[in-house]
Amino acid sequence: MSVLPKTPDSNVTVRAYVARLVTALLAINLFICVIIGLSLRNSYRMHQERAEVMSRNLALSLRSSINDALDTADIALLAIAEEVSHHHNNNGADKRVLNTYLDKIHSRLPFIDSIRITDANGTFIYGGEILDPPPSVADREYFILLRDNPKERLVISKPVFGKISKKWLVVCSRRLNQADGSFGGVVFMAIGLEHFSKMFSSLDMGSQGIATLFDADYSVVARHPELSGPGSSVGKSLKGSTVHGLIEAGQSSATFIVHSPLDGIERTVSFQKISDKPLYVVVGVATSDYLAEWQKEVVLMGIMAALFFLISLLSARYMYINRKGRLADLQALKSSETRYRTLFDNAGDGILILDMNGAILGANEIICTRLGYREEELLGKSPASFVTPEFVDRVPERMSLIGKNGHAIFETMYVNKDGTKIPTEISARVIDYEGQQVVMSLARDVTERKLAEAMIQQSLIEMTALNDLARQISSDSFFDAIVDASLAEISKLFHPDLGLFFLKNGDDLEMLRSYPANSPFMHHETPTHHVGDCLCGLAARSSKPIFSSDILTDIRCTWDECKKSGIRSFAALPLLIENNVIGVIGMASGKEVNFEKQASFLEVFCGEIALGLKNALLIEEVIKHTDELEKEVAERKRAEKELTLQGAALKAAANAIIITDRNGMIEWINPAFSALTGYSADESIGKNSRDLVNSGVHDKMFYKKMWD
Repeated sequence: MSVLPKTPDSNVTVRAYVARLVTALLAINLFICVIIGLSLRNSYRMHQERAEVMSRNLALSLRSSINDALDTADIALLAIAEEVSHHHNNNGADKRVLNTYLDKIHSRLPFIDSIRITDANGTFIYGGEILDPPPSVADREYFILLRDNPKERLVISKPVFGKISKKWLVVCSRRLNQADGSFGGVVFMAIGLEHFSKMFSSLDMGSQGIATLFDADYSVVARHPELSGPGSSVGKSLKGSTVHGLIEAGQSSATFIVHSPLDGIERTVSFQKISDKPLYVVVGVATSDYLAEWQKEVVLMGIMAALFFLISLLSARYMYINRKGRLADLQALKSSETRYRTLFDNAGDGILILDMNGAILGANEIICTRLGYREEELLGKSPASFVTPEFVDRVPERMSLIGKNGHAIFETMYVNKDGTKIPTEISARVIDYEGQQVVMSLARDVTERKLAEAMIQQSLIEMTALNDLARQISSDSFFDAIVDASLAEISKLFHPDLGLFFLKNGDDLEMLRSYPANSPFMHHETPTHHVGDCLCGLAARSSKPIFSSDILTDIRCTWDECKKSGIRSFAALPLLIENNVIGVIGMASGKEVNFEKQASFLEVFCGEIALGLKNALLIEEVIKHTDELEKEVAERKRAEKELTLQGAALKAAANAIIITDRNGMIEWINPAFSALTGYSADESIGKNSRDLVNSGVHDKMFYKKMWD
């Protein structure tokens, strides 16, 4: 009997294979679980960091907006205080003029609910419609503080319930002083809390995000959303909260995770102190909101892990489990990358990823669109390649600063592909990216903010110019001096090549002044204009400013002398006193200039000039009447002297003289009459001359005819 060689036990072979397969399966699935865990952890950290950056940026944005609004209100309060002081120093305030001025300021500050001025007793005297009896704010804390502290500057109140508006307000106020420095009242602006609520509600903070404004006493001023209704959060105390502890420790800003003491929701919170104001702003992004996507990722990753395990288990016998696992893994990575790329490209700001030397590693769609380049064109370049020349040398310095401090915030000027300049605020931070340190740079377009700042600066220049003009007018009240000061101020503000002043006399416009006197654009052949002719005449007839950026092609300009002198652009500005044109100011330039872009300010400026001229004309009229009165008094004294001399002559006459009225009643006699008749003055005056004078020579008819 032959013995066949013993073959290996098939069960052992299968068990060994299964063992190896199970070991490989477990090892691969364990590896996948670790990868998923690390990926989810990194994703969690990224969401958390993004929430911190978001809350911090929102808090900074609110801080800037609120601070700008309060600074603008303070500047306006200073201007109003100066205007009130100017009126009081010039023989008292004109209520209509001051109310008009307050309305004009109010129209330029849409976030202001009302502007009021009180007297020293706290009673409303100017601003809007005043009730009868007028309300008083003498019991308000801000009024008492300003009344008792002469050196107090801007005071921002706690929320108060308006006595007229019947709504919650924050009041910005300043002290008014009398000429002797004593308390004269307050000027204040009321900002409705709904303004802050609207500002907060415009932010994208998620469904459970909050924005809160609170004061130095940790009392809530405004909150969005409200806890239970409008005004329900006002006055709520934040003492004992994390924010309270950080501020008491000396911090003016911070970012942290905390459960809200008001509603118990966990949020990533950033707070910022508002400049030098006794206010703080807090922005919180709810954990449930910003981790909602991450939680979806957790569920999705869990499902993918379970599916991978089932697929690998079912496919283990065919040896392609590894390849299918790798494909599933690659698909998962691709899906994750797609999600991250979507978030990257749809972020609110432009984003650049740079290495520590400043070379661009990645750019999102927003920054590419803004600069006009494709991402491939930006890769490897330095930001120095698309900034203006003055910022090129600063790029290496700022990269060094970021590497040293780990973060930096600064402003720069980008230039896109077609040459357009873009003011940009950069918030850069060093992060870990794929195992290496890189710089994530958030680029925010601040063009609108810069334009707003420029508008505020222009408003300050205009208000300063009006104050300067008012001071010059008040210091010299003569007509010619005001005309000269007005032309000089116009030249300083608007830089025309020629300024002209025409005085309206009937239907004629007589040129009284030009500035500068030696301007090469001045012509003297036709000094008199007529109402309705050319640009100045049209302005005088219509009582409205007339602007022309090119008089050579403007059919309204009918004076060849202006065109021949080289003038290119012209503005004719009527001077109105109670809707009557008293003159016209002309501004001319040899270059093409758009004077009309400052039409509103020019109208106000000319109104100030017209008011000064009106006062000057009134003063000159008073001087004229004074001279006439002095002449009349002198004439009366001369007449009285002549009458005195005539009376003395009558008394000294040797002949008897009497003076009677039409009825013969004696009004005066001279001494000669008393000597002749024997009647004294007391006996004669008031008697009828018929009873005293009768010679006996003539009959009664003679005397009747004489007296009749």
